[in-house]
Amino acid sequence: KQITDINKDLNHKKSYILNSLKYASRIQKSIIGGKEEILKRFKDAFIIFKPKDIVSGDFYWFAEIGDEKLIASADCTGHGVPAAFMTIMGSNFLNDIVFDDKILSPEKILSELDKRIMKKLSEVDGEKVNDGMDISVVKINNTTAKIEFASAMSSIIRISDNELSTIKSDRIPVGSSQYETIKEYHKTTIDFKQGDKIYLFTDGYQDQFGGPKGKKFMKKNLRNLIEEINMLPMAEQRAELETKLREWQREKDQTDDILLIGLTL
Repeated sequence: KQITDINKDLNHKKSYILNSLKYASRIQKSIIGGKEEILKRFKDAFIIFKPKDIVSGDFYWFAEIGDEKLIASADCTGHGVPAAFMTIMGSNFLNDIVFDDKILSPEKILSELDKRIMKKLSEVDGEKVNDGMDISVVKINNTTAKIEFASAMSSIIRISDNELSTIKSDRIPVGSSQYETIKEYHKTTIDFKQGDKIYLFTDGYQDQFGGPKGKKFMKKNLRNLIEEINMLPMAEQRAELETKLREWQREKDQTDDILLIGLTL
């Protein structure tokens, strides 16, 4: 009887926690926003968004101001509930920086985001801040046909004339006080033409364990896969990427949150 009562109590608590997480997931999704609202603003695009747990430590963000579109992919420290809180903070800060303060240059967005996260988290018991995020910010201007890019610990892939190139990031995250240097983020400006493609991603896809030897998929294989399928419409690319992920993962648990964005310019 004692065992039965304990199990009933545990099941009740489990049900309560799961219901709370599911509701938190709905709140998180409402703050991050729907994928469809972003996708319809591009000629052709996809977003693969697969939280490891019910709530996610990865998030995407989008803004459109005049001729300029800004899109970001971010991976917050850890995953699950603590990282999900960071996604909400990050998304709200990005809205404030871009819409209220009118800061539109990607490297300045990252610098301001870093300052706000450091200030907000340092207010908690005066402890050092080791929480933060890896994030890429891309600004696209169709009038000038230019891309501006800045990133913290997260590169992007570009396809132009069927040739793949990787645009690398600054090797310092946003947030986190473990880096004792003064943080400085740099901007890369690139001309583009219609039909060029860019891909933003967190490390979840490439870090997924699986395959015949239970190893990580690896960034090199992700680049090769994108290069192989980039001529397909974005919806078909998404399907190919999801199929490859399932085949690689097999019976393994998902390693981390997964976010991968593909855009045709």
